[in-house]
Amino acid sequence: MQTDFVLYTRPGTRVTFVRAGIDIGLVDLRVQFKAGLWCWGRELALESQVVACLEPGRYTLHLDRGPAYPPERMVFEVGTTPVKVVVPATP
Repeated sequence: MQTDFVLYTRPGTRVTFVRAGIDIGLVDLRVQFKAGLWCWGRELALESQVVACLEPGRYTLHLDRGPAYPPERMVFEVGTTPVKVVVPATP
């Protein structure tokens, strides 16, 4: 039985998600990568930000503000330098 192993990971790029202006309620963020794979998800509260480390590439951000608002999507790119994604205010 082998008990030692080495785990290799690719370094990610820092992606910061922030809210735009004055807004209401929580926003559920889900990030989709190639071929429809979900790779990250989190709630974003008022006047806050959250950080993810993602590999370079093209992503789709899915925003869910609850049943009173239609779902939204935003496409964003991640390169090798830190990225800031501004989540628009509630319509």
